[in-house]
Amino acid sequence: MRHNNVLVLFLLASVACGVDIDAIPPITVATPEGDGGGVDAGRTEGGAEGGDSGPDAHADAPEPLRDAAPTIACAPFVSPPDFETAGNWQLRGNALGVAAGGVQVVQLTEDRGAQKGAVWWNAPATAGLQGFDAKLTFSVVNSGIAADGLALAWVASSAVPGVGDTSGNLGICNGDHKSLEGYAVLVDTYRTGSGVRLVRVSDCSTVAAAGSNVVAPLPAGLIDGKQHTLAVSLRPAAFSVTIDATMVLTAGATAAMPSGPVYFGATAATGGFNSKHVAHELAVSTCR
Repeated sequence: MRHNNVLVLFLLASVACGVDIDAIPPITVATPEGDGGGVDAGRTEGGAEGGDSGPDAHADAPEPLRDAAPTIACAPFVSPPDFETAGNWQLRGNALGVAAGGVQVVQLTEDRGAQKGAVWWNAPATAGLQGFDAKLTFSVVNSGIAADGLALAWVASSAVPGVGDTSGNLGICNGDHKSLEGYAVLVDTYRTGSGVRLVRVSDCSTVAAAGSNVVAPLPAGLIDGKQHTLAVSLRPAAFSVTIDATMVLTAGATAAMPSGPVYFGATAATGGFNSKHVAHELAVSTCR
């Protein structure tokens, strides 16, 4: 608008001075780039040219870079998983290395009362783990009422852990572990037991996730003397337990990873009733 006003004033002044307007050459007024001189400035039909202000002006512009999700990589740690090399393992309590079917296994308890036993991989995983995948192959034999069960454990310690108490402690809770930070999945086989659950090794208290205890009923058919597989998977935001490839427990974030160097092992115990608990293999992959 300001260019038009100037032009009008110029023409009026010319008339007042007696200038022949028809002799004045045509005047072209250019709109400066970015001036925005009117709603149609710099625009052609169907889109924007000058100001690139149309809806598709930046359609070909690259998307901004986004931070990639952190990658967690897992690698074998407890390997080989068998018990053929005695120097790889530390036995505690009533645990014994025995031959069975031509291979070496660890008998965690005899079929006798008040037994407790543990087997630990003899080196810890260094601090800073983001998770792990562990598989314990086991068998349970009994001649009466099955008791009390076994556990797959991961415990922070400055040295190879010991053994917990008998009966419902399953050789992992209390005992030598009262002051340790660690966790275990218990497979409680006693008839009034608590099934499969995630606990703290210091006192056997059940761990909660999203306000609910991580507990499940005991699957049928485990007390048959045959080999079964307990698999535990832990990540920062997920936790799961399978037995013989059947999902038993799932949960979100559980905060069940100790902060220090972590030892992995298997334990078992008996009480007033008893079973023979045998560990056949223990394999662990750690994740960072």
